[in-house]
Amino acid sequence: MAEYSYLILTNSTGTLSKRFRVIAEGYDNGLPEKTVSASKTVGGGLDVSQGAIYLSWSPIIRVLHTETDSNYGTLDELETFFRYNNPNGSPSDKITLIDHQGRSYIVIMLGDFRKSLLTARIEGTLALYYVKLRLQQVYLYERSQKSAYLGGA
Repeated sequence: MAEYSYLILTNSTGTLSKRFRVIAEGYDNGLPEKTVSASKTVGGGLDVSQGAIYLSWSPIIRVLHTETDSNYGTLDELETFFRYNNPNGSPSDKITLIDHQGRSYIVIMLGDFRKSLLTARIEGTLALYYVKLRLQQVYLYERSQKSAYLGGA
């Protein structure tokens, strides 16, 4: 399977679609997270409710303030994806993620937009940032994705 050193983000209307470089090629296949709650009952037992399993990613994006390659997104464009906040908006908060192996997921961005400047320049083509994101899958983790996650066909 081909592996790329970038991921692709596309907004829900398809009006913005950009590649973003990740720190390490093959950074992650997505972390399966189980939706579960557990509480103790009055009788001393345990009441457990289990729900669906979703994938999440925490990539570190290497992004320039001003990009010379139009296929790749800038710091401002990455922040635009982060600012999509309305589930009923156009574009909505749902973003299509194409991972480093070409698999497609619908995700939302959670948490903070943590950026670190790596150069003395803050603007322009020489201003390099690392941005740590948290992406959460919106729809259920599919069985077909399970075999790919575990290295199967």
